[in-house]
Amino acid sequence: MFRRSVLNLKNKYSKAFRSTSSIWAPATVLLDTDDDDDDDDCFTPNVDHVLTPEHVKRELERLKRQLKADHVVRQMQSYQTKNNASYELPCYLNRHWSIKDYKLIQKDLTPRDSILTQIAAKSAAKHIGSQLVNSIVVLKGHFFVITSSSLFLHRHNSMDDCATKSSIGFQDIPVAYIRKNKRCTYDYFELSIRIGHFEVLATGGFWGPLDGFQLVPFLGSSAISNLPSVIKENVDNPHTNTIFVNSNSSEQPVITTRIMNQCLKSHSTRKWAFHSRKFHSTGFLPTNSSELSSNSL
Repeated sequence: MFRRSVLNLKNKYSKAFRSTSSIWAPATVLLDTDDDDDDDDCFTPNVDHVLTPEHVKRELERLKRQLKADHVVRQMQSYQTKNNASYELPCYLNRHWSIKDYKLIQKDLTPRDSILTQIAAKSAAKHIGSQLVNSIVVLKGHFFVITSSSLFLHRHNSMDDCATKSSIGFQDIPVAYIRKNKRCTYDYFELSIRIGHFEVLATGGFWGPLDGFQLVPFLGSSAISNLPSVIKENVDNPHTNTIFVNSNSSEQPVITTRIMNQCLKSHSTRKWAFHSRKFHSTGFLPTNSSELSSNSL
């Protein structure tokens, strides 16, 4: 009787083991069947010995390569979109400017302490002023085309006594901003680009919304009127590094004296005003009291 009970018990556990083994047989894992375990009937997989099939490994590697390639393509498209003006500016501007030739302005190449002499200052002013003629600034959903500008050197009073005192330091990366000024009870706005130690003050050009067909002209540094509230009501001076210049332009600008009301200062006769030759020939240029032959629209 005892022998028969033992045999029945053995057969019972033998069937349970075969049933459990059949469940784990297809998996490529090693089972932990340590006899010292408190529960001998519990079989748990040892994840340290999981064997990934070769075809799964190959598929994972293929997916990784594809994800990396897609990331590179997205980064390149993002850079091209940001660097190329044709992706941001309305196409109707091509009537007057070849937008496909416009690229983001590069970092200022003038070393921080290189403008130490009058000759070097004049050379740098001509290079920067010529480069920024017909430049396009994108700011707060609007574009600003600069067809005329006056340059001021914020370094030492001996270098340019017509430049006002400024708390803005050397600009490694060119930045454009709109500044609100006040004359008596009249508020007006000025558009400037700071590059290196220079301020390029816009004195003529056009502006409009990126998503519309409006092209508003302005002449004079304080004549940018009817600006949208997103710019006028901004507490801080709205600024941007999105400044496009024509990288293929061969047009030589018209160079005149600067527009200012400080004609008695020693540097007031410097020819640091730059105008688009195309628009200058049509008479679209700001009035300059020191240039009796100047015309205005």
